[in-house]
Amino acid sequence: MNDDASIFDTIAGVDLGGTKLLIRYRDRWLRRDTGMGFGAAELSDVLQRFLDEQGQAPAAIGIAVPGLVADGTTVAACDVLPGLVGWRPNLALGGIACVLVNDAKAALRASTMGLPQGGVAVTVMAGSAIGCGIVVDGLPLRGASGWAGELGYWPLPGTAAERLDQLAGGSFLAARLGCDGRTLAARAAAGDPAACTIVADGGRALGNALAGLVNLLNPHRLSVGGGALRLDGYWRAAEQALEAGALPPLRAACELRLVHDIEDLVALGAAQMAATVTF
Repeated sequence: MNDDASIFDTIAGVDLGGTKLLIRYRDRWLRRDTGMGFGAAELSDVLQRFLDEQGQAPAAIGIAVPGLVADGTTVAACDVLPGLVGWRPNLALGGIACVLVNDAKAALRASTMGLPQGGVAVTVMAGSAIGCGIVVDGLPLRGASGWAGELGYWPLPGTAAERLDQLAGGSFLAARLGCDGRTLAARAAAGDPAACTIVADGGRALGNALAGLVNLLNPHRLSVGGGALRLDGYWRAAEQALEAGALPPLRAACELRLVHDIEDLVALGAAQMAATVTF
């Protein structure tokens, strides 16, 4: 459980990903599998039933999704869960203030607590795909449309993939073996050569990207999380590439944090962001 979990006393947090859904409110947890076919109608139904079961409704709900969010109200794009595009939770869940956020931005919020004033930090989430959030001079870097941080779309010319997602994202690694994520994890853990090669290649691709971020931004803190880090050999390859590619003085100045074992990190950040917007 996260040390900042008191936010869940009044606000519900939702972490929706390509393979799982996690909801937290008070002492209640709901976990369930998702998948490519998981869409807006099913999500609305699960959330509504969860809310209906609570003795007291939350003051607000923060919902983190793996895609682009327009104005905190609408899913504008979502390759991981295409059935979410166009979803507006404030219309689907009447009566409760809903704040929709990008999952990497939610992770950024939760993982930058205690950052030095005016600090620079990067949070990278390697799950089904690759997401990123950046704090510069103590403030989240939003960009012209509020969508800064789409690291998974970093172009990779001259490789077998068009973008970083396709080399380092968990769902793409599994697809290359023609299996799902659980099967990939089991095969990698068992030492299957094909699975181990694919996982290590993915980790190296992520590590190269992390080194690039360290060299570009000179951050005080780099936080890395997401389910792909649980794949046997993935983080080992990523860390080796990071250490090899980052400039030594910049790497020495950067605190590295692994946050993939904090199960409610994204839900926590979503709840924190909802509190900021609604109160």
